[in-house]
Amino acid sequence: MDQEKGIVSNYSEQDAKEILGKVPALIKDKAVTTRDNRGELKKILLEKYPELEGRVVQFDAARKNMVLDIQGDLQEKRIRKTPVTKMSNELFGRALMLKPGKVNDLYRALVDIDTRTKEDDAVLPFIGMALRLLIEVAARMYYQGAVEDDQVASKFLKEAKNNLNQTDKNSLSLTNDWLSDRMNLNAILQKYAHGNIEYTREGILATSKIVADILDHYFKK
Repeated sequence: MDQEKGIVSNYSEQDAKEILGKVPALIKDKAVTTRDNRGELKKILLEKYPELEGRVVQFDAARKNMVLDIQGDLQEKRIRKTPVTKMSNELFGRALMLKPGKVNDLYRALVDIDTRTKEDDAVLPFIGMALRLLIEVAARMYYQGAVEDDQVASKFLKEAKNNLNQTDKNSLSLTNDWLSDRMNLNAILQKYAHGNIEYTREGILATSKIVADILDHYFKK
């Protein structure tokens, strides 16, 4: 290490980046720790990557050397780093453009209530019950009186699941969990309606985003 120049190396820039680029994986996998194997980085590096044998050598100040722009490389990586996608805190995950009618009216009322009470967890049970009501209203509007029994919402969800499986290949991962039977949306909505579930904002938001995909499929303007 040269205090004025920076990191001086016998390696070419390409070799140096390839060798140093393997070190973070060793640290992440805890193959290298300051507690258990301090000073044994070279040994462990060669055990893990035997193809580096003969390329990882002792530094020789008399040999031709170069200054590595490690800082510049790190800055470039930081700039190119893909930002972490944050889960939306918005009910339904996005603004829906639905056809005028009872479904749209209830949807807009729920969004308005949630916007004004987002920080109040006491409202979560109401939002959860309203999501179940929204699906039932959507079911009755869809069947137009052809199905009148108490299972109308269940039948609608079953039909929606079949239709989305066949036509919508770009659903949210949450909706895909429902479509692939990794979660039971109908059971969750029924528990919300009867108060037999813990109400959390995270759970409400996850459920609302699946409901949004269903409403978008059947009632999109």
